[in-house]
Amino acid sequence: MSEYSITQEQIKSLLNEVSIEDRVRNQFAKVKNKISRMLQTGTSRELTQIEKNLGGYMKALENNRPYSPEFIDSFQTEYKDFSKQILQLTREYALFEIVVKLENMIGAMFFNVERERRRYPRLPLISDLLLPGEGGGHTVFGADISSVGISFYAPVQMEVGRRITLSTPTPQNGQLVVDVLRVIRVDHDQLNIWQTACVFTNLLSWESIRDIITGTLGTEH
Repeated sequence: MSEYSITQEQIKSLLNEVSIEDRVRNQFAKVKNKISRMLQTGTSRELTQIEKNLGGYMKALENNRPYSPEFIDSFQTEYKDFSKQILQLTREYALFEIVVKLENMIGAMFFNVERERRRYPRLPLISDLLLPGEGGGHTVFGADISSVGISFYAPVQMEVGRRITLSTPTPQNGQLVVDVLRVIRVDHDQLNIWQTACVFTNLLSWESIRDIITGTLGTEH
């Protein structure tokens, strides 16, 4: 088997190692606490509805095991729209960030290599990355990763074709050399947020991907 191949057994082992279901519950608590703090500063019908809808999504996760392919497809589509709606309604980047991280954790929990139908499957990424720039650069948060490339959300627009070096979190503190392939603006109003897709200059092995994911979740291995 190639070092760049990813099997479902490897994914299952990784998710068990990082206790992904516990991570999902913990991240949900973070989102709920963030919304509660925001509501303490002022009443908001929209934010109250967001809190209610979020609780509904979590109940759906608890009540629909084992997850059918139809449930997974429907849930992921609806939740992705929900996370973007949060940004549009609240204009709160910090809330959007932790909601998307929850989305990626759920995506990792649902992950099935065969359903990816790609030579190099893309795994949801729950990771802060350091993007170089003036004043020490920018902290951005990941969207997904594969042996071919990585995508992330950033508050700055990158130039397509530019080569950059991303720093991964501790304990690895690794350097990922990538070329910017595509930049899509997520927000079209007050906030400037772009989803940036990049390709690696060299293929990334499964072990490297695994180290990034486990390092992100603070798991020793």
